[in-house]
Parts: sequence; structure tokens; C-alpha cells
Amino acid sequence: MYSTVKNDLTNLSSRPVSAAALCLGLALVSHQASAQVNQPPPEDPPAPGEEVKVAKHAVSVSADYLNGFGTLQVPFGLSYFKGGINGELNAGAVSPIESDRKSSYVGGSLGYSFGRSWYADFAFSRGYSRADWSGTFATQPASGKYYLNDDWYQMYARYTFPQLQGKRISAYARLGVTYVDSHITADGYVFTGTPYTQDSTMSDWYGNLGAGVGYAFFSGSRFRFSGVLEGEGFAGYRVLDVSENIESVGPGSPLHLDSVVYGGLGRTTLRLEWFPNDTGKLRFFTDVGIQARYNAVTYEDEVVNQSGNLENTFNELLWGPYVRVGCRYSF
Repeated sequence: MYSTVKNDLTNLSSRPVSAAALCLGLALVSHQASAQVNQPPPEDPPAPGEEVKVAKHAVSVSADYLNGFGTLQVPFGLSYFKGGINGELNAGAVSPIESDRKSSYVGGSLGYSFGRSWYADFAFSRGYSRADWSGTFATQPASGKYYLNDDWYQMYARYTFPQLQGKRISAYARLGVTYVDSHITADGYVFTGTPYTQDSTMSDWYGNLGAGVGYAFFSGSRFRFSGVLEGEGFAGYRVLDVSENIESVGPGSPLHLDSVVYGGLGRTTLRLEWFPNDTGKLRFFTDVGIQARYNAVTYEDEVVNQSGNLENTFNELLWGPYVRVGCRYSF
């Protein structure tokens, strides 16, 4: 290796080369060597080649999908038992009913950064959930299907740590707000064959606080492979307006319920990034992993659970495989 370097220098000395050109060549060699040895991790640090000219702006877009499983709390029978609020529900009436759910969520996000440290993120997702439920209504069996369509609107301020740029480990912290607009429908039977329907609305407002960390297992001039772990806590307020109808009885009294919602979200993914050119300003990425979300719903007044006991806090869970694809451009 020494003789090769010596021969290269000898060849250079035999030609009229300026000092500026020689320094530039050494700088490029040094930069390439350092990039191969110590490539930055997954999130926001510069990609190979970006150090030549530091970009202050970045725009990213992505689309994601979650195939979810878990539980839902079905608001059943409440509008017919308004006395059930505050612990006066007739014996045998059960609400909410916990049911197994199958869900799918499709969404997208848009992000912008100035200064390579602070980011503004905007996200939207739409969910479709279905659950089969069964319980009792005034001591009589009841069953049916439950549908939930919910739209999520989220806005975050995200901070990445500049001291981690150029290292294999990356991290971020973010603070945000969330609004969820939900539409609930249900159909089924009570009193052994009497049709039952529901058409209700639900609105949630949350505050979110989260963080994430990534580690680059492999970094090359065209590809990077990383692992990412993210977590988030949230708390907020829910407003539920229940509207139900039993064919032989008629519609129930419209009911307005307020509740507090709190919980957490966790996600672990593997990320593959591709840099189509040497500048590294454009990158495409794919995340594949698992996401889980748990929340507790605490009603301001007690209701009766499936066991017939008074309770005001009910739990919900959503988890499943998660996929995201997107691109980012720095300028």
C-alpha cells in the first residue's frame, strides 16, 4: 500500500498540478473514507455526499398502512338506559361491550425542515374497523356487528439532535396534537330477533409526547439498513354522542357522554434506504415492523360492565404489522 501511494505521488509530481487541485483531491479521498467507516444512522443525519454542501432545507413525503387486531368498547344500550349513568342501570343491561376488532389504517405524512434540527410534521390516516359483538339487553340476549370509521389528523414539532449527525445512532423527540373524527354504526338483534341499529359520532382531542432512536447496521454509498424504535404517550378528551334504535321499541333518547382518554403507542421497524445518486440529497425509504397502541377510556360517570358491575374505565388495544414507504429531498 505504501509503494502504491508513493507511486501515485511520484506520478502527480511529474505533472503540473496546482496545490488547490491536490488539496481538493485529498479532501475528496478523506471524505469518501470517513463516509465508508462512519456512516450516519437512519433518521435525519446527512446521507453520503451531503457534507460537500450542507443542505438547510428538507421535504419528506410518505404513505403508511397498518393491518390491526385488538379490542373495541361498543357503546351499546346506553340511550335506552339513561338512568344507567351514575350507577342506576337496570340489572342485566350491559354497556359498553368489549369486542374483538379487525382494522385497517391507510395514511400519509408530509414533513419540512429548516436548519436540519427542527422539523414540522403533518399526518393523516383513515381507519376502518369491524367487530362482532354479543351481550344482553334488559336480561335478553343481543348480538350484531359493529363498524368504526375514524379519521386522524396529527401535527408535530420534531427535534433531531445535531450532535448525533454523522454517527450510527440517531434520535429525535417530538411534541404534537391529534384530532380524531369517528363515525360509529352497528346493526344486530335484541329480544331474540328484533332488529337493532346504531348511528353515533365520536370526537377525540389529544396531546402527544414521543421519542425515537435508530441504529444503522449497514451503510454504503447506495444503501443503508437500520433498526428504529419509537414510543409515544398521549392524553386527551373524548365526546361521544349515542343514537340507537330498536324496531319494536322506537329510538332511544339521544345521549351525550364525555370521557378522558390516555395511553401509549410503540413501534419497532427495520428501515431500508436507497440513495439513487452520489449527492445523497434524494433518498427513498421503506419501513417494515410492528405497531401497538393501547388506550384507556374513563367515563365521567360510572356505567355497567359485561359482568354487571359498576365501572368507569375501559381498555382498548390495537396492534399489527406496519409498513411505510416514502422519500426525502434535501436542498
